[in-house]
This record gives sequence, C-alpha cells and structure tokens, in this order.
Amino acid sequence: MTKTQSALERVIIELDSWCDNWTPTSYNDPRISLRQIADRARDVLDPRKKKMTDFQPKPQTPEEVDQGLRDAFIQAKEDGVFDWGVKFHQPKYSNWKCYLFGNRPGGNGIMYVPSEGRVPNRFVRFMMRICFDCLWVKDT
Repeated sequence: MTKTQSALERVIIELDSWCDNWTPTSYNDPRISLRQIADRARDVLDPRKKKMTDFQPKPQTPEEVDQGLRDAFIQAKEDGVFDWGVKFHQPKYSNWKCYLFGNRPGGNGIMYVPSEGRVPNRFVRFMMRICFDCLWVKDT
C-alpha cells in the first residue's frame, strides 16, 4: 500500500466518522459535500473500477470521422442548436473601381470596389481625383 492510498483511507475514515456524528445546527448541511468527497476517495481506491486512462476509442478512418461529424452536425441542426437566425450573404459589387492615392490600373497600390448602388456621384469622384489623386474606372 502506498502512502497516497493509506492517506486516502484515513481521510475516508475521518470523513465517515465526522458525517455520522454530525448534528445539524444550521441550514447548510456540509454532510453532502463531505460524503461526496468520501465516495470519490473510495472510487479512487477501488481496483475493480476502470480508470479513465483505460478507455481506448475504436480506431477510425478519416472517412468514418468525417461521416460521424456530418451526422452530428445534421442532428444538431435538427435539434435547433444552430438556430440563431444569422444568415451571411455576399454583397454584390458594382462595376466601378477606385485606384486610391496615386495607384493606377495594373499597379500594386490600394484599390476600392464599392457595393452595388454605393458608387459616389461625378462631383465626388472629380474631387477625389483632385484632392487625393484617386482614379475611378468603370468596367464595361
């Protein structure tokens, strides 16, 4: 018997005797948590119980893992786990491109493509050209 096992047995004996002789004097009953501690210590010392390290999962091929994950996600969707109401959509881009701050077509600078319906008017495009050297080009 190791020192750990003997120490656990002494703890079990002390907890059992304390729980059996304890009389409730307050609303909170500590016997519940102490009894659970004693039970867990007994479980550790019991050689007949399987340890968590003894569990070995069945080897699976990548295809089996893939199918298992797909089935789990399908079941989760059916159970409403992913029912958040969030939907993602890809915005539609316009056929305008803005080459910013001196960049020109074919260059490596910054290019901005606005979404459909968000293209600035002719005056804004002209002022961007004068003030910031931005070139707006419409693809045909």
